[in-house]
Amino acid sequence: AGTGVREAEAAYDATPGATEAELLRYLEAFAVSQGLTYPPLAVRNYYLCHKTKPFVILAGLSGTGKTRLTELFAEGITGNLRSRYRLLPVRPDWSDPSPLLGYHNALTGNYIGTPFLDLLKESGRAENRDRSYFVCLDEMNLARAEHYLADVLSAMETRAREIPLAGTFDAVTLPRNVFLAGTVNIEEGTHPFGLKVLDRANVIEFGEVRFEQGMAQGTQPVSLPEIAPGDRERLFLGNRVETVADAEERLSMVSRHYVGRFYDNLSALSELLIEGGFAFGYRVRDESLRYLAHAFAPDGSPLLVEGGATGDNFNTALDFQWVQKVLPRIGGTQERSSKLLRLLTDWADTNGFSRTATKLRRMTRRASEDGVISFWD
Repeated sequence: AGTGVREAEAAYDATPGATEAELLRYLEAFAVSQGLTYPPLAVRNYYLCHKTKPFVILAGLSGTGKTRLTELFAEGITGNLRSRYRLLPVRPDWSDPSPLLGYHNALTGNYIGTPFLDLLKESGRAENRDRSYFVCLDEMNLARAEHYLADVLSAMETRAREIPLAGTFDAVTLPRNVFLAGTVNIEEGTHPFGLKVLDRANVIEFGEVRFEQGMAQGTQPVSLPEIAPGDRERLFLGNRVETVADAEERLSMVSRHYVGRFYDNLSALSELLIEGGFAFGYRVRDESLRYLAHAFAPDGSPLLVEGGATGDNFNTALDFQWVQKVLPRIGGTQERSSKLLRLLTDWADTNGFSRTATKLRRMTRRASEDGVISFWD
């Protein structure tokens, strides 16, 4: 294995008594046992997003289960929701990092902390390295995320992962066992996200609620697989693919064609977006490639489309990444971008990316009604 994989495995070296496939089945069953039904693959997709980058945005109508998913996932992984999950409602007056990171009181000389800062300190202790911690920024678009989240977003990209504390010479570390999610209620949409936010997140949409399916499942007892909480955390925290080289290595182990197919599709997509004025950088490439690698277990078995062919698993993972990493960047007037949407839709149809094509058609339909192209519908 590559260096990044070895380092991640070394940090969580106890061998769990279950597999990731079993963990994913457990998490799906746990959600159903709590009376909630999500779109197919939603729980698995959320899991893979967090394995790839610990920052996920959940967007959709109010009441579609976004916040509840963050709670269920944290409880399913840790077995201890109260001590390792924080729900932080974002307020419109969050104009700087102090609501998350605290501030220095110049009169008393004391540093005034916050629940988020306390969680960072607790999760960073040596005895907690094998424990995962979760934070949900509820309705995170009520304020500008680029302002209140700026220091956290920057720390994600540095080796030291240090966040400076304003008014002091101190810093706090953003530990790798902290996972951040944010919910966005589309109808409120107070503040759009800039590229600094979108570049670092997978954006998962929740647009469908299936009442009849939930009612049917709610009448049946749900049997949860037996997986110890410690094993759940070791599986989730361990074996993370950290580098492009390691991602390419895992994909090549599954099929010698997958790395080339990824780059061929990425290049074609990039050319269309450059022409339309929406170019993306290396971060989109790197994180999409690592998501694809995480969609396969270390032994090469599919984790996203479990039990399916590896090719179906690969194509589905690619489809999710185009929707979640690329399409949120596209916006503007219908006059400016309508041609681009047509070209992208043709490209998605030709290559069998059904989720991407469906989303592009929704964006096109809204543009014809409102005159504005937006991912957020």
